[in-house]
Amino acid sequence: MSTRKPDSFLSKERTHTDQSLNNERGRTDESLTLFQTKTEKETEDSVKQGRTLADKLRVSNRTDSDANELKKNNGTLSSRDQNTLTKLLSEQRVIDDKSIAAERTRMDAAMKLEREKYDATAAKLLSRERNETDKNLSHERDETDSLNLKSTNLFNEEVTSHSSTKEQLTSRDEFVAIVSHDLRNPLGAIKSCTDTLLEDASANGLSSDLIQWLQFIKRNAETSLRLISDILDMEQVANGKMLLNKSKINVGALVRQEIEVYNHIAKKNKIHLTAIEPTVNTVIVCDGDRVSQVLSNLIGNAIKFTKEGGLVTLKIEQVEDSLQVAVCDTGPGIPVEQQERIFDRYAQIKNKDRRGLGLGLYISRMLLEAHAGKIWVESTLGKGSTFYFCIPNKC
Repeated sequence: MSTRKPDSFLSKERTHTDQSLNNERGRTDESLTLFQTKTEKETEDSVKQGRTLADKLRVSNRTDSDANELKKNNGTLSSRDQNTLTKLLSEQRVIDDKSIAAERTRMDAAMKLEREKYDATAAKLLSRERNETDKNLSHERDETDSLNLKSTNLFNEEVTSHSSTKEQLTSRDEFVAIVSHDLRNPLGAIKSCTDTLLEDASANGLSSDLIQWLQFIKRNAETSLRLISDILDMEQVANGKMLLNKSKINVGALVRQEIEVYNHIAKKNKIHLTAIEPTVNTVIVCDGDRVSQVLSNLIGNAIKFTKEGGLVTLKIEQVEDSLQVAVCDTGPGIPVEQQERIFDRYAQIKNKDRRGLGLGLYISRMLLEAHAGKIWVESTLGKGSTFYFCIPNKC
């Protein structure tokens, strides 16, 4: 699996960022220039309009003032004096106009100086803002580089971990193959040989002690084969390879068969194993071998945890649209806080009781869920437990 090239990626990202920043600066400068030009034009237009209006008012006021002055002195001044007054007014106008022109020149110079100061201040502020932006951008780049480097390292670690996990999965598949073939076959041969020896024990003149040892070997071989089957089933469930071979099955007949299988073990432990005959039709569509496996797990556990003189009872009922099977025992019971956890994988490993790997109930739950069914327990400490499972009539 190829990895990213962080240097090339960062360089491309930086180029794109710089280009975007330059474009943004250009747009900002252009907007600022347009705004300044517009502002200056509006100011000049406003000044021109003010000056034009002031000139009109001044001319109007002068004309009215001259007319009033001449009218007022019309009867008292001679013609020569009136001419002199008119000349004086005209000279006064020239002086006023020069004063106004000089004042305007000073105002224009002041406005120009103010504009230059404003432009210089704006340029300084803009430069400082750009420097601050560049500083922030540099800091942001450093953080981005650090984060990208960290992400690249994490990605590389993930690739390495994935490769390691893949190797481990390959090793686990090899382990499962070994369990399936190299362990199961020898144990099957041991069980087959002990069965043959026990069948002809009397004919071969085997002593009672030897028969007990053969029975001990057989039991342990059967236990090992069951554990191996549980491991293989667990792997099938984990890999989604659990396939069901469904057909019409009489669950009542399966219950009777399992009771016959476990009856000798129950009698040996002085436990009464029985089934209440069902009063409903117990034929449903299911995988008979898998349902037998669930029954075997539940009955085996019930006998294992029930003391001498105890009772294990099986009952079949029709509940709504499902067939329900109950396995009741008079064992020690299960604490409430553990009643959900016991269906988890390897649940019993965490308990003091280490009998079995704790796969049976987990596999039973998976098998029943594959049938669209479910399994649960109701228990009272000191009085016993009842394990229920149900399978829809049409699954």
